Amino acid sequence: MNKKIQLIAILVATFIAVSNCYVHAQSCFGVLVNQGNTDYQIGVARQLGVQCIRTSRNFDNWRDDLKYNTLTKAGFKILLNVKYSAQGNMPRPYPADLKKYKDSLTEILSYYKLELVVIENEEENFRYYLATGKPQDSRLKMPQIIALRFAGDDEYVGLSKKAVEQNMSSKEIKMAIQHWKGDYNRL
Repeated sequence: MNKKIQLIAILVATFIAVSNCYVHAQSCFGVLVNQGNTDYQIGVARQLGVQCIRTSRNFDNWRDDLKYNTLTKAGFKILLNVKYSAQGNMPRPYPADLKKYKDSLTEILSYYKLELVVIENEEENFRYYLATGKPQDSRLKMPQIIALRFAGDDEYVGLSKKAVEQNMSSKEIKMAIQHWKGDYNRL
């Protein structure tokens, strides 16, 4: 099957799936509500007609039985982000003890019945670690880290240091990038 026919088939299948959502007055998608308590989040999800609620847990402090139980008893499937980040969204060194890391993830995945799990490992911190053998500077702010992902490998480390030293904004970092590296793998 050629690429045009494949694309048309995907578009038709997507249209049918989306149409089915509207016909049944229910969304095939989930929702992430970043404000309010659990009851408010459930109310928003019900108004939108979604079946899944996305929530997150920090890797080191992941047990939140009350919220999980409340969401599942209300009939929602859970999409869980497990964040491997330090407090305050600061960069954290990549896990050195991979057995302990794997065991912790296994415990989380065994504990919850999840529809989907996303494990956030701050890939840019790992990129810096691979290039230098050192963790990324903890003074970098999340908007700076996000902007730095577009820097080519040859300028990434130097631009990271410059971003900290000059307290560059994400816009300034993007303007300083000489060898733009597209981020085509993100959804």
